[in-house]
Amino acid sequence: MLRRHQEHVEAQIRERQGALEVMREKARSYEEHLARGEADRQWNPSHPDAG
Repeated sequence: MLRRHQEHVEAQIRERQGALEVMREKARSYEEHLARGEADRQWNPSHPDAG
């Protein structure tokens, strides 16, 4: 029983690590856009320069 619980917790940790990596990449990308003054068009499909 404890081993199954351990495996379950380890699987949750791996899943959260993956989500954390995605969040880090999005933050890095957003910071780069901010530094270039382009953050307003990054996730704004209606921006004239989007696409």
